Order: sequence, then C-alpha cells, then structure tokens
Amino acid sequence: MSGETPRQTKQPMRGVLTVHERRTLSAAVARLVLDPPDDLSARIEGRIATLAAHKIDEVRAGLRLFGGVVATFVSVRQLTPFHTRPASQQDRMLHAWRDSPLPQARTLFQLMRRLTLVTHCSDPRSYAGIGYRGAVAPRHRFSRDIGIR
Repeated sequence: MSGETPRQTKQPMRGVLTVHERRTLSAAVARLVLDPPDDLSARIEGRIATLAAHKIDEVRAGLRLFGGVVATFVSVRQLTPFHTRPASQQDRMLHAWRDSPLPQARTLFQLMRRLTLVTHCSDPRSYAGIGYRGAVAPRHRFSRDIGIR
C-alpha cells in the first residue's frame, strides 16, 4: 500500500562502553561468576544501555575508576589495569572494594556484582547451575491445592 510507512525493525543495540570499560567489566564478570557464558558481558552492557543517560555515565565512570591503574595500585600495589592482573590479584582487589571503609568503593563493587548476578541468574541457561528447577507448579494447580477458585 502506497500510503503506509514501512514497518521499522528494531535496530541492534549500539555498545555504550569503551573498550577499556568493557575489558574491566569482562574481567570482573569472570571473577564473579564461575564459568560465565561468552555473552554475559554483552548482556550486562545491554542492561546498562537501558538506563537513563546520567546513570550510564555513572556506571561508565565507576568502571573507568575500578579498572584504572590508580585503583589497582591502591588495592594490590600494581600500576597496571585491573583486566591485566592475575586472577588472584583481581580477587584481592574485588574483596578490598567489597570490604572497603569507603562507601563509594563498596557501592561500585555492589553495582558490578548485582548487574552481573541479576543478568546471569535471569538467563534460563543458568537455571540448572544455580539449582533453579522452574516454577513449582502451574498457577491453576496451586490455586486449587490451597482452596482458591
């Protein structure tokens, strides 16, 4: 029909993180989740992209801070970015930020942890690994079992 506009297809999401921020996120994800799926970091970035612009800026600033050489030096006495450190030092740094007396450091750790775990645990591929077997029973059966019609 000539008067109709063509239906718009959903465009693929453009990444919101820089290469350095993405490397920091991927390294943290690899330490927070045992055997993470290959696309977990990309799915987390997709969640970040849905935030308000000022929140995206805050997440990006946090990833730059956490992944930078200053934070690494303060945490593990090395002048190299977080994503280049051995796993043991990355763990040490994550623990230091988790238990930090600075509320900003704890908040940044919790942000990375929560984004990672919510994204991972909401993926049906992770259900067996985390022990989730699905809904206990369909709603209609549950309703009858407790006397609701």
